[in-house]
Amino acid sequence: MKISFSPKSRLGKWTVGFNILCILAFIFICIFGGILKVVSDIIIGIFGAISVSVSIIALITGIIAVIKNRERSVLIFWTILIGLFVSVILIGDIIGFPDINLPGF
Repeated sequence: MKISFSPKSRLGKWTVGFNILCILAFIFICIFGGILKVVSDIIIGIFGAISVSVSIIALITGIIAVIKNRERSVLIFWTILIGLFVSVILIGDIIGFPDINLPGF
């Protein structure tokens, strides 16, 4: 099993492209919404939804590329890890984990 850095299959390249789009949307949210505060909350919500959706799409296409095309690249595995992380956060938000109130904070 040979592991390369960049993907070789077309589906693997799409997966990495989706991951880059997700990261760019997240950077847009952080810079223009968090630091500069020049973007309205509606735009931040739209870009947040786009970022989460594209991350989950990248997760699905990454898993398909690994199983179907036997893609073995670092970028694909990194994309799958990011997608799993976003999915866990999304599921936790939907379930509604209770806030932990620590004394003194």
